[in-house]
Amino acid sequence: MSRVIIPVMRHTLFQAFTLFVLLVFSACSPFPPPSTDIISSIEFEDGCFDLTTGKIVQWVSINEKCGRALWDFAFLYNAGTNPHGQLALNPMLDVKAAYPTKDYASLTLSDALTATFTAQFKDQPFQLAIIQTPLHNYYKVHVIREKLNGVWFEWEQLK
Repeated sequence: MSRVIIPVMRHTLFQAFTLFVLLVFSACSPFPPPSTDIISSIEFEDGCFDLTTGKIVQWVSINEKCGRALWDFAFLYNAGTNPHGQLALNPMLDVKAAYPTKDYASLTLSDALTATFTAQFKDQPFQLAIIQTPLHNYYKVHVIREKLNGVWFEWEQLK
């Protein structure tokens, strides 16, 4: 009978150890936790993002950005700042942004409705904004991390 109990105890100890290791490593993970927000990636000066469709629009040139296509914002690269990403809004569609001081997770539609929006280019690194589209839809956009030639960002429509 002792032969049956010992393998069962070893198996149980192995399961407990495996569970412990998984819990410790998941708590220390460098990756953001899963969320209901959408996470996207875009290259610097290589595409523009349309929040309504969630798609990247083809880049035309530094002067035109994505031309007359329907897009809301692009990320420009500034070597003189860290982080390097700067938010460029579509001036042809009168897209506007507000730059809240709250954290991304706590932003709500109420914050958007009381925010001060501007269409002016903000010549400084970008981390968090509420973007107002021409149809007066509001989206919160947050840079999660810069990569070598672009950014990972999360976004969600505020309803």
